[in-house]
Amino acid sequence: MATTKRNRTADLTPENESKKQRSALAVGDVVPDVQVLREDGETVKVRDLVKNKGIVIFMYPRANTGGCTKQACGFKDKIEEFAAAGFDVYGMSFDKPKSQSNWKAKYSLPYHLLTDEGGELLKAFGAAKGAKSVLRSHVIIAKGGKLLVVANGIKPGDSFAQASEFCAANPQE
Repeated sequence: MATTKRNRTADLTPENESKKQRSALAVGDVVPDVQVLREDGETVKVRDLVKNKGIVIFMYPRANTGGCTKQACGFKDKIEEFAAAGFDVYGMSFDKPKSQSNWKAKYSLPYHLLTDEGGELLKAFGAAKGAKSVLRSHVIIAKGGKLLVVANGIKPGDSFAQASEFCAANPQE
């Protein structure tokens, strides 16, 4: 039997992840109303980001490193596809806003980069490894805040490709 996009996405849910990569949130949960910092120093609430659009948040270990730059530039290259499907894109790590801002400028990244200083959201998504390390991941959240996809421990090239494919197949109104 052919694997559908929906079934492949279901394979990424917390029930099928190892305990090491398990998310505190499951597909179908509503994301918490956590505050994070943008690269420009502005504080934003995650629920405000999903009021009018779906969002994709990709998480990475450290800004301006090889794999993280590959992942970030992949999302950059597909930004119009995400927008056409009704999704905004955000990057997230423990990096300080200044590091995020420098990386954004260096690669002309067309989306905001978020800093989760306390790790609350990174932990909720199952992407926190220890106190200040991040497991490369992405989540897709529907307009309104319902979690659609949790993909932890993903390769840089697979992250943007899988997220783009899912969003194209599940556009937001």
